[in-house]
Amino acid sequence: MAIKNDLNDPHNVLENWDINYIDPCSWRMITCSLDGSISTLVLLFQCYTMLVN
Repeated sequence: MAIKNDLNDPHNVLENWDINYIDPCSWRMITCSLDGSISTLVLLFQCYTMLVN
């Protein structure tokens, strides 16, 4: 959740990023691999995509 706090999100695109929610794969702008780990974080409002390894 540290990355969410560091982002400027004036349109609340990341509003459903809830640390208390068990499955971040259902969060907006998150893509997960078949094993359930986060594989991509898409930051469209910043005009770039960051791949998480």
